[in-house]
Amino acid sequence: MPMKKSRTIVKDVIYYGSGALSIAFGVVMLIKSSLGVGPWDSLFVSVARISPLTIGMSATVILFTLTFFVMLIRRSWLYAFIFFPIFAVGALIDLFDLVLLVNYAPQSFWAQALTFLSGILTIPLGGAMLMQTRFPAGVFEEVMLLIMELFNTTKMALSRMSIEIFPVLATLLINMLFFNDIGSLSYGTIVYVMASGPLVQFYNKRLRRLHHEQTN
Repeated sequence: MPMKKSRTIVKDVIYYGSGALSIAFGVVMLIKSSLGVGPWDSLFVSVARISPLTIGMSATVILFTLTFFVMLIRRSWLYAFIFFPIFAVGALIDLFDLVLLVNYAPQSFWAQALTFLSGILTIPLGGAMLMQTRFPAGVFEEVMLLIMELFNTTKMALSRMSIEIFPVLATLLINMLFFNDIGSLSYGTIVYVMASGPLVQFYNKRLRRLHHEQTN
């Protein structure tokens, strides 16, 4: 029995680490595509534009603040565990952006489209992987679950889309004030908002089914 429990913990850690890696890679691919990023990612990029912070560092600061909000509502210090994937995702974003993919700049539309597609598919996958473990999910997933509980709804896709409004407004405000543009927001942002919720739900169901098949 202890062996089985040990393997389960190892599996949770692997899922958690893979989820953080998938999210960071997806964020950077969206940025590199130049076709638009997710609402929160656009806010990370905007803060990095007006401060000495890197994109990964700005993501860490903002996600820390959001996590404190979740902790206050939940009234549980357990959610402090989310700080670990936040650090991991922030560091991995900078690793991909400033080191591994620093020279990657797709020029043709099709190259940009494929880069965008890889990002839009991997970010929700990473979030769903975090949700499969016994650890607290990523901060956006926890906010989504919190909204579902507060409004007594099972509509995961709608709840996910509802938390994307604030960063869009904040991004527009920052970039219009400092640069007179809309930053990294583009038509791809709309695609991301529409697709992220259903994709998280899709991946979540498939991963749960896979876990059920493996334990039977």
